[in-house]
Amino acid sequence: MRSFQSKTCSKYTTKELPREAAARARQEQRDAQAKAASGSTAPSKQTKRNKSEKGLNLATYKWHSLGDYVNFIRLFGPTDNYSTQVGESLHRVVKRLYGMTNKRNHAGQIGVRVTRMARARVSQRIREAKKMRHFHLVGFDQPDPFTMTDNHAHHATSRVQRYPLYINRFSYAITGDPALKNFVPKLQDHLLGRLLEREFDGDTHESFKAIDRQSVQIIGNRLYTTKTLRVNYTTYDVRREQDIINPRMSAFIMVRSPETQSDAHPYWYAQVLGVFHTSACISSSSLVSATRTYDFLWVRWLGIEPGRRAGFKNARLPKVGFVEESDSLAFGFLDPAYVVRGCHLIPDLSGGRTNSLLSTTKKTAARSVDETSDWASFYVNIFLDRDMVMRYFGGGIGHLSVQPETEEEDADDPDEDEDQEDEEDTPEKDNKEEDKPEEDEDDSEEEEDDSEEDEEDDEEEVEEDDFGADDGEDDHEDTGYADL
Repeated sequence: MRSFQSKTCSKYTTKELPREAAARARQEQRDAQAKAASGSTAPSKQTKRNKSEKGLNLATYKWHSLGDYVNFIRLFGPTDNYSTQVGESLHRVVKRLYGMTNKRNHAGQIGVRVTRMARARVSQRIREAKKMRHFHLVGFDQPDPFTMTDNHAHHATSRVQRYPLYINRFSYAITGDPALKNFVPKLQDHLLGRLLEREFDGDTHESFKAIDRQSVQIIGNRLYTTKTLRVNYTTYDVRREQDIINPRMSAFIMVRSPETQSDAHPYWYAQVLGVFHTSACISSSSLVSATRTYDFLWVRWLGIEPGRRAGFKNARLPKVGFVEESDSLAFGFLDPAYVVRGCHLIPDLSGGRTNSLLSTTKKTAARSVDETSDWASFYVNIFLDRDMVMRYFGGGIGHLSVQPETEEEDADDPDEDEDQEDEEDTPEKDNKEEDKPEEDEDDSEEEEDDSEEDEEDDEEEVEEDDFGADDGEDDHEDTGYADL
């Protein structure tokens, strides 16, 4: 560059651009007026806009740092990866804020306005986040302290009363929402059933009347919502595990079915819409109870597809779907103590989505904010993990109260008839073998001697390995576990 400046540039005469000459003339005029105002010299005449010569100047920072460009590109990447536009834009913001000050202590005033702008952006993000979730759910960024709980407890929720919901306001929050239909009467039925310590029957308290519901007093007329429900359960191999139920993530749960029919499915399924706790008591002329705090879930029930043959023998997954909104029990409340664990439901993609189960296409608490329809049906993933498989297959040591799933088969199943015929033929064969005469007496005597020796060996082995059910082995005849 120095060679270019000394050899090439010296042979050419370069001058200022017209705009550069005009700018220089204006600056000289301002300088002259400033000197005249101070009384140092008389104001000079207007400076002529003559173009002065202007050559290449190498005494600038740009040329001085040219040798470091390669090293910095290796460290930070090429110069086309970033732009000075962001910095220039922020510089304009500072200039605009400076114009809003009184020019005294402008740095402090600009800092106050910058803080206000930052808070306004945070408020805007919060408003947008609220639009993307239901107001009865706690946001991801909102704190919900969770205290330490015993691992042997069935479930645990946060008891922080930081996010209250007024029942009357919440029940009418979304106009025309079928999920909120009869919200208050259903809640009163649920709390009254628990206050009276009734057994779970799906909250079908048909015997409760309006006067009974009025006796339920909810303290403060408020519910308190929490982020999650933690369910502890025992696995098939007698280990403790935990499922976290998060209603923001369309969580599904499974509950032991109270149905006693021979062909009944062993579980009920539900989608958790909210996790709440509240304090309630009974206050009437005939009965007054103590105030108790209850945890409960707001759920949307799913039903088993009728007539579907499913199970291990049929090699088909159970199929479920949301209960139609015309059913009064499509939505309800559930005691978390009846939750077995979380489950995984696979949407039936071939069945598609539908609005027939929930007719509204507007915002509803039964769906995510960005959804306007439901999946027509789901497959129950019984192969989620080994524990889930054993809950349907049966025989898990940790599932003492769980029975194998009843296989739904037709009465005239040809496979079943063949199995019965085989069982009938088996004893006949055994009888024929017992009726065979002995061919040789000598051989029988030798066999008797050998059998006596084998019996003595077996007695020694039994003495060494005579444990029994109390010593660690499973007594299959007593427990009725299925053979694996």
